[in-house]
Amino acid sequence: MILSPRTILVATLALFLCSALLLAGATTNSNAGAFALASPAAPASSVTWGPDINVGGGAQSTRPQEVPDAYVRHKNQDISVDPTDPNHITAAYASVEFGSSSLFANSTDGGLTWARGVFTDMQGMMPSGDVNFAYGRDGVGYYTSAALGYPNSGLFVLTTTDGLTWNSPNAVLIYGNDYSFYNTTLAIDNRPSGKYNGSLYLYWQYNNSVNEPYYEGIWGAFSRDGGATWSTPAQVSGPDHYYSYGPDTQVAPDGSVYVAFEFRPSNVVTSTRELYLNRSTDGGLTWGGDKMISGAPVQYIGGLDDKGLELTLPVERNNSCSLIRITQYPTIAVSPTDPNTVYAVWNDGRWDTPYLACGDLSGYASDIAFSKTTDAGNTWTAPARINDDPVGNSVDQFQPTIQVSPSGTIGVTWYDRRYDPIHANYDLAYTESTDGGATWSPNQRVSDVSSNPDELLDYKGICDIGYRKSLVYGPDYAMASWIDTRVAPQLGEFFVDRGTINTPTVCTLQFEDVLPGSTFYPYVRCLACKGILSGYPCGGVGEPCNPTNDPYFRPNNNITRGQIAKVVSNAAGFNEPVSGQTFEDVLPGSTFYPFIERLATRGVMSGYPCGGTGEPCGPNNLPYFRPHSNATRGQISEIVAIAANIQDPPGTQIFEDVQPGSTFFTYTQQLANLGVMSGYPCGNAEPCVPPGDRPYFRPHSNATRGQTSKIVSNTFFPICTP
Repeated sequence: MILSPRTILVATLALFLCSALLLAGATTNSNAGAFALASPAAPASSVTWGPDINVGGGAQSTRPQEVPDAYVRHKNQDISVDPTDPNHITAAYASVEFGSSSLFANSTDGGLTWARGVFTDMQGMMPSGDVNFAYGRDGVGYYTSAALGYPNSGLFVLTTTDGLTWNSPNAVLIYGNDYSFYNTTLAIDNRPSGKYNGSLYLYWQYNNSVNEPYYEGIWGAFSRDGGATWSTPAQVSGPDHYYSYGPDTQVAPDGSVYVAFEFRPSNVVTSTRELYLNRSTDGGLTWGGDKMISGAPVQYIGGLDDKGLELTLPVERNNSCSLIRITQYPTIAVSPTDPNTVYAVWNDGRWDTPYLACGDLSGYASDIAFSKTTDAGNTWTAPARINDDPVGNSVDQFQPTIQVSPSGTIGVTWYDRRYDPIHANYDLAYTESTDGGATWSPNQRVSDVSSNPDELLDYKGICDIGYRKSLVYGPDYAMASWIDTRVAPQLGEFFVDRGTINTPTVCTLQFEDVLPGSTFYPYVRCLACKGILSGYPCGGVGEPCNPTNDPYFRPNNNITRGQIAKVVSNAAGFNEPVSGQTFEDVLPGSTFYPFIERLATRGVMSGYPCGGTGEPCGPNNLPYFRPHSNATRGQISEIVAIAANIQDPPGTQIFEDVQPGSTFFTYTQQLANLGVMSGYPCGNAEPCVPPGDRPYFRPHSNATRGQTSKIVSNTFFPICTP
């Protein structure tokens, strides 16, 4: 077998990463011994995905009288849930045959089964795809589509209340064939009241073939009467952003309208992309100016096609090569409670290295980037990579879609090639964040079967998956869509998966001696509700039972080494089976045995050599763990920092009594820098030392159960939902 340059590079990177991990696992620490890399427990997704559902239905051509033997190829779906009935879902999508057509699908059982239809005429013009669909809050649905004719073409809107029957199309815009308006995006102001509520907003990319510049940027129009009439089209993108593409629009909870788009300086295909967000606070009448998403350009992905006209991702298999058409359009979502908070995702190559593929195609593999603004686009967080496969592995994740559920959960789907052994076929993947994008759930594979992009070749011989797909949330479900190729050769169909949202059980656990408002209440409750720690039954000496028999936590009691092993092992998500015996005083079957063994195997905790007072050496000279001895604040910082795999540099000395080079310096510094724990002000039990008057940490003092709960909760669950 002949290996391509890209295959060789991927193998080399994999070997390098494996070697790096082995070296990391051999790193030693004077107190903890060797340890392997570990990650804090990640928040699990709330969605359990179900079986894949074929919305397209496997039918032959939607226009059999014209192309009786052709199969449908679908692309660019848009799904909306009827707010008056969450089981009523309607979708718009396009088909590609020897042209394009505009289709719809409707479900009345929450997306399990679908009825389908196709539009054949819009004021004498042929519907040609570029479709959108959205429901208004009153249950009226709006379908927009482009249509081609001669001498004019147009953009149209149709309305429905049942997803199957439609009112006559109204024109949004009629234009001559020297102009083109495409990549449309639709949003509705669904507020129950307020100025401009009920408005429809439609935006598009505007090109012409008459005068330079042939690209005219992002334009749009609005309707205040349910789509019957529309405003005069106006430019949204700035006057210097002619070469702009792929708009996406959302309406904020205060009625502000956001439009995001891609801009290419000088319109060079391989130029570094710039993504922008613009905002209107007066119903689309005026715009506040383009603000660069993430505050910096993004790295283009893929490489040029054979003609050097567009970016593509390579598909290598069996010594053959094909190409997938790719865009870097941003998609956005707005917080349902804060009109100034906007989330953006896009394809980005910054985390990968240039590769060679298909013999000579060079470019960057794609990852999914996320950034957010909390001040309406003025400032942004640094881009974060939210696909969790190894960095720099040259495996593509591309075409993300973002949506926010009514509860505020941020969900993202994308096409992902990691699940195919040779990384040629693609699947749909999903992740979500419940803390505003600070952390993300482990990536989930949504599609049950990988799709072959080679089944989607267009007239240029390039695989075309489309540039848009959908993700929506119902009250107890999530629905994601994609183009799937499993049904038949040269047949790409509109598929969805309906996932069940698992509503977490409200934790009612309460401790009699850790009441709401007390110092350690949120941390103890967080860990207890997650089953990481527990308390003591009431009824003991000095611990009377209340009417609900709440247990006691004893927050001021010292924590033992055995207890901290259990708490940290559970918080870090270590749950592998254990065997054997590492310590003389921790026998298999004893209370803390599995937790201590897990931490010892990972090098997080170690013991004390046998031979000391009361610790005789046995036949195997096993060390002693001392599970019932108290753990100190310094030991706790070391155990937690290592188990959480915190790699941050320690920085400048924070605590007067933890000097650089001392046993616990790195760990106390790391946790303090992250805000996990703090010390005690000087001037009380300890003197102040000028010029810094640093606080004291007291590393050799025993740690209490309350203090430990705060450290562990802040480290592993910084935003905890018990």
